[in-house]
Amino acid sequence: MVGGCCVCADENGWTDNPLIYCDGENCEVAVHQGCYGIQEVPEGEWFCAKCSSAAAKVPGGANEATFCCQLCPFDYGALKKTDRGGWAHVICALYIPEVRFGNVHSMEPVILSDVPCDNGRDGHIGDERVQKVERLLRMRSSLCDWSEFAAPEVRKNLGGAIGE
Repeated sequence: MVGGCCVCADENGWTDNPLIYCDGENCEVAVHQGCYGIQEVPEGEWFCAKCSSAAAKVPGGANEATFCCQLCPFDYGALKKTDRGGWAHVICALYIPEVRFGNVHSMEPVILSDVPCDNGRDGHIGDERVQKVERLLRMRSSLCDWSEFAAPEVRKNLGGAIGE
């Protein structure tokens, strides 16, 4: 995992807050226990919420669009279920003031009921909020090369930040 924890980007882990890596197939999620709300560090394999949910779905039924964050246009990273039945990144939830966690210890579900939805995309936040998340990603862009996964409109908006 490039950049360490998907939430705080710290590459170090500690005895009381270890860095835990998802064992899901082709998953690159790494998170600190405290950053992702992991109650107990597993002895064996650990799967992030996305991989746990994908494993429970019928083969061929889950796709990347199924796991797109409702707060930004990305479908990879440390996601948690939302109260709307979708997904949101922990980092997006932490940076958007109207978003909160139903349980602050497990950090789920991500409560989106106070977030304005004004741009017509089903279940997604308005363009103004997407722009704020894009600015956050601009600040974090030096930590890893996420640009290949960016939606075309985000790549256009972030062109200078991602070297285009």
